[in-house]
Amino acid sequence: MNSEFFTKNKTPIALLVGAIIIAGAIYLVGSQLKSGVDKSQLPANLPSAVDSAKNSAPSADCVIKGNISSKGEKIYHVPGGQFYDRTVIDTSKGEKWFCSEVEAQAAGWRRSSK
Repeated sequence: MNSEFFTKNKTPIALLVGAIIIAGAIYLVGSQLKSGVDKSQLPANLPSAVDSAKNSAPSADCVIKGNISSKGEKIYHVPGGQFYDRTVIDTSKGEKWFCSEVEAQAAGWRRSSK
């Protein structure tokens, strides 16, 4: 191929290369969404991991504990928090698991101060 071919076909070549780049980007974003989305960035109206006492085990992605204190305060605990490991969720008392902090806050719960 000579430079005359590229000179005459500059626009179609540029469009083709652009289309390939865009298709690749769409493919990569789609595969990332399927494999692992940062759940904290999802909308707050997602269903919680546990909605009833029948289902007391959280899913692997929904590890935020929504606890109701003895004073009736709705407090959520994130992994690594001071009280996370000793907090036990009793869904029959209205306690629940959340998939994100956004979800917990939208449901009216506040983050533990420790």
